[in-house]
Amino acid sequence: KSLLLFLFFFSVLVSLIFLVFFAKIGPSQHAVPPNDYLIHFEPAAEGILRGQGIPIKWNFAPGYPILLSGIFGLAQLIGVNRLDFIVVFNIILTALASCFLFLTAKEIFNKRIALIAAFLWMSYPFNLWFIKNPHTEVPFIFLLFLGIFFYVLTLKRKSFKYAFFTGFSLGTAAFVRMIGLFLPF
Repeated sequence: KSLLLFLFFFSVLVSLIFLVFFAKIGPSQHAVPPNDYLIHFEPAAEGILRGQGIPIKWNFAPGYPILLSGIFGLAQLIGVNRLDFIVVFNIILTALASCFLFLTAKEIFNKRIALIAAFLWMSYPFNLWFIKNPHTEVPFIFLLFLGIFFYVLTLKRKSFKYAFFTGFSLGTAAFVRMIGLFLPF
């Protein structure tokens, strides 16, 4: 447990160091926040908060606006900027994803290889790039790693409860990002 806590907080530290140096750097098409967020996700999340739901002509998976509406509501409740709170949320999910990657690799290989995998993932530049903006990739990757962890436990322990959690995690990942639609199968 102490190793997992260390990995979590070390990942948070790596993310914060990245943000200090690279939060406002990038090409213009990687603006903060990105166009998908401004045009699609933010209005849908606001519609959910107002009780209007997601528009009928919706071309995206509905999970991310639902998640954003919860983040918006919590940000409003505690009085912080929405985008700043999304970044905090992204940092936490990235740290949790690193922990689940560690647990998965430890189940398959050993603790040493699992540590290497977790450290590589938490310092991977493309992974870190997503934490500074509201992107669907951050919650998707967390749910994907969680689902893979439960899948490995299902295979190793042959337990129905892990199979259930595998399906739930991967189904939720597909709900956040449609590319994961066939993961549960």
